[in-house]
Amino acid sequence: MKKFYLALLGLLLVFNASADFKSINGLTGNFENAGSWENGRMPSVDGVVTEKMIIQGIITRSGDLNPVTVEVNGTFIVNGNYENHQWDGLKITKDSKVVIFGNLNASQSVTVEKGGILIVHGNLISTNAGLHIKGDLIVKGDFSTSSGTQVNNSGNLVVGGDFSHLGGGLNVKSDDVYILNPDATIVSPGWGVINDGSYGTLEDFLQDENGTDLGNLVDETGLLNPVVVWLGTNNSDWSTASNWKNNKVPDYNTSVKVSVSTNAPVISTDAVCKEMTIEAGAEVIVNPGASLDIATTFTNNGLVVLKSTPDAVASLNVPESNMDSGRGRVELSDVKADQWYRLGVPVSDGTGIMLDASESTNWVYRSTKSWKRITTDSEPVAPMEGIMVLYEADHVIDFEGTLNTGEITRTIDYGKGFYLFSNPYTSAMKWDISNFQTTGVSVSDNVSSTIYYRVYAGSQVGDYMITYNGFTGQSTLVSGGNFPGGYTEANVGEIAPMQSVWVKVNDSQSATITVNNKARRKQNTMPLKSTSSSSERSVISLMQTNEFISDVTVIAFDDIFSDGLDRADSEKMFNGSKNVPEVFTRVDGNALSINGMAALNGMAMSIPVSVRNGIMSEVTFSWELTEFSDNYHVFLEDKGTGSWINMREVVDYTYTPEKLGDNHDRFVLHLEKMQEVATSVATVDSENVEDIEVIGNNNNVVVRISAGLLGSNDATIEVVDLNGRVIENVKTRSTETQISLPAGAAVYVVKVVSANTQKVAKVVGR
Repeated sequence: MKKFYLALLGLLLVFNASADFKSINGLTGNFENAGSWENGRMPSVDGVVTEKMIIQGIITRSGDLNPVTVEVNGTFIVNGNYENHQWDGLKITKDSKVVIFGNLNASQSVTVEKGGILIVHGNLISTNAGLHIKGDLIVKGDFSTSSGTQVNNSGNLVVGGDFSHLGGGLNVKSDDVYILNPDATIVSPGWGVINDGSYGTLEDFLQDENGTDLGNLVDETGLLNPVVVWLGTNNSDWSTASNWKNNKVPDYNTSVKVSVSTNAPVISTDAVCKEMTIEAGAEVIVNPGASLDIATTFTNNGLVVLKSTPDAVASLNVPESNMDSGRGRVELSDVKADQWYRLGVPVSDGTGIMLDASESTNWVYRSTKSWKRITTDSEPVAPMEGIMVLYEADHVIDFEGTLNTGEITRTIDYGKGFYLFSNPYTSAMKWDISNFQTTGVSVSDNVSSTIYYRVYAGSQVGDYMITYNGFTGQSTLVSGGNFPGGYTEANVGEIAPMQSVWVKVNDSQSATITVNNKARRKQNTMPLKSTSSSSERSVISLMQTNEFISDVTVIAFDDIFSDGLDRADSEKMFNGSKNVPEVFTRVDGNALSINGMAALNGMAMSIPVSVRNGIMSEVTFSWELTEFSDNYHVFLEDKGTGSWINMREVVDYTYTPEKLGDNHDRFVLHLEKMQEVATSVATVDSENVEDIEVIGNNNNVVVRISAGLLGSNDATIEVVDLNGRVIENVKTRSTETQISLPAGAAVYVVKVVSANTQKVAKVVGR
């Protein structure tokens, strides 16, 4: 009977072993994917695991983990906290690695065999258990063990935060333990190397481990930059070295801790650090126009105060991985009376009280189908919801809330029309819908690719519209124009913190806009008020300027665009002021400020250009062709005067409106492909021949040859079109010869040969 019992026990043991969760050897995969596990048998995706796990290959867990026994024979990455409280705990075998990005809480044993690595980015807390370290244990945060914990370390123990051991066994050697933070709080029993101060410091580590595998590993973990603590000894200036412990102003390699102090740090320029912790009760103040840029880790248990004006916006730039920015106070001062501001709130728990909506003299509207006025302080204001405000007197908007970060989605279900969309973050964001995985902005198919800024352009113009297409990267800002200050070709696609812009929903279906931290930008150069291009793209920018301001329309050609309406097109939003000289093109009756068209392939194309003028004032047409194909002639036809302007030779053209309002028939843009002309002429231009003059005159070309050059010999005049066809070939002994050109607008090459002299010139038929 005894042997039979043992046999059954053996069978049970074999059965239980085969029931372990075992990842596929050599595979790189996700914990939550059944394909990462042998036979598809996987642990619970909620992270609570009640059977032994064996990790082989490289497995990543997204979120917290609370397992029983875990044996790691490969690499195991946990993007969350790790609870180690059951069965046999955690075992890391030779040449294996575990990385925990949260805390490790252990009441069961943790074993790291020789050659194994355990990295804890948070804190390690061990109670009534054993830590058996023959490999490397690196703790970026605090290391804390209870009196019931036995620490056996014959490998390397490296701690970046505080060190606390309350009296359990501590079997370590002085050259095996490093406490890198010079400001660390250290608690130990009254004996051993920790009590004696015989452990290694940061200086010891840099000297002993420079260039070693351990040194490189600790450096990659970010532990070689000690925490710099704010003291505020002299004043509140962040940039003053004496306000920091060790007299060091933070840089991109610095970890910063801000505790409660008499002088809270105030940032008045652009401040940077690698990591930041704001402790409970402490605050950091960012002044108007300044920014705080945190590279890798941000923990805010206190308060960030962002002080802005419409012309100088404060910004907080958090790491892409940051999903909790804590609490913030937003202060917008110098808000002028009787002026509309288009805003949003950078907090997730916004209400009307933030905008003083209940005061009867304040006008606060939300962007719904009918522009609903908010009159109660309890009215919710959602992230990315646009708000318009107008105050009877100069005003300061001041409110506090939970700062937005991470992925946010807004649903617009008010039907077809234009609505305000606001930047939900505390830093600028880029409107780029070309690839959500890399740019962090996604819109449903019925949302236009375009955003529109209404910005103040002076008392003669008032609100002025700027257009930016987030699919093509084209905008109606070009160099040389008379535009509102603060907006440039470089920043026009970015949206300032608290700024709202217009977007269009194209049908009555529910629409969505989703953004995440990838959309955030570190710099913010825009005032508040208010995809990479294809290598084959050709762009023409047309600008109208009068005595007040400029307006621009853009025509872009690319093989990924179509001649019909698509995401490459931006609808024209007209300005309210009659003083703006509007210019645009049209497709199927739709006015466009940005017109994306299919790539140029034909011999010629004509594009009508519409204008809208509200005052009888001279208007100057100018253009930008630096991004346009060199293979086409470009002409602007003014049908009102009969003029044809060669836009490659002339920089602008001034006209007077024939009528006020829209004029769709006066101007036409002509594109004609350049052809190799079938003549023996080596060069197409020889304008410096003084004895021969070629003049285009409507549908005629006049050739004048000096009598001295002509003599008694015949001269030859040849007229060739751009396809190489000879239109006329005339022999003459006259000093002035007129040749009729075919009807219709076209470009011709005229070659004149007299004696041993020749001249070639271009003329344009009307």
